[in-house]
Amino acid sequence: MLKGIRIPVERRANGLFAGDVSIMFWADRTGVHHQTPPLSSGTLNRLGHPHGYHLRLRQCTVCSSLFIAHYSAGICSAACAQGSREAWRAAHRPAPRPPRPPSKAAQRRATLAAATCQVCGVALEPRRLTARFCSGRCRQKHYRQIVQRCRAPELTMFSDAKARTDRFAICDAAGAPLWFGKFFDRDKDYAGEQSSGELAAATKAVWLASKIKEHVGADTIGLTLKVDAEWLTYANGVALGEESEGKARALGAAARRLGVLLTVEWVSGSKNPADKYTISRGFKSWKDNDLKALVVEPG
Repeated sequence: MLKGIRIPVERRANGLFAGDVSIMFWADRTGVHHQTPPLSSGTLNRLGHPHGYHLRLRQCTVCSSLFIAHYSAGICSAACAQGSREAWRAAHRPAPRPPRPPSKAAQRRATLAAATCQVCGVALEPRRLTARFCSGRCRQKHYRQIVQRCRAPELTMFSDAKARTDRFAICDAAGAPLWFGKFFDRDKDYAGEQSSGELAAATKAVWLASKIKEHVGADTIGLTLKVDAEWLTYANGVALGEESEGKARALGAAARRLGVLLTVEWVSGSKNPADKYTISRGFKSWKDNDLKALVVEPG
């Protein structure tokens, strides 16, 4: 609640008025007004405050309207006082606290709720965070896959493609070209753009690994395929029985169908030796290689 006198003043064409009272100011003997001059005695008498020598013409700091009040007053009304308090509170309101990180118990519950079997991909209801399989059957299947991988011969290849040249390339572990040239018209995976070219080149590498598997008379063969298209690494989930999304799922499915134990690894384009054969001329057939020499027998 405001204390003291508050008399509203309005500016008219012929001067300042408080109601019907014309506002006049006191001047010293030199005729120079003070910065905030007191009101004249006649004005004070007409306003009903003959002894109000402390009264001055003031301007509200909130709405800029004129009023008569004590020389230290800065606000003209209760409404402006409320607005001033709200503005101050908004300016000095403490910043909201950052949200608290979830507790360890909440993190554990979230992890358990999102757990899936590494073999069949069904949702788990585990009692511990390290659970990976939904049943003993899946655990045994995962073990057989590991044993099969350890007994299978191994290959390492690089693959790459360039849609702007319509070319693909596959290199061995040492970076020597095994198979490169333009895409064939019968390449169903290649649709003339970069991602389909990367997929088609990787699929050719898987197919070549299956031909090497037949050449050495193995039931399965392990292939570590290094590519510079990182999204192809999602094909690894198919080998574990997981539900992989996107185009990489077709690559993993092709490897499983052809008996190739596929592991896709990402390398940068500068470290992929197949890259330079996708922008150069020439052609090399996969038949021009000693396929048996490419295989690393399990130790």
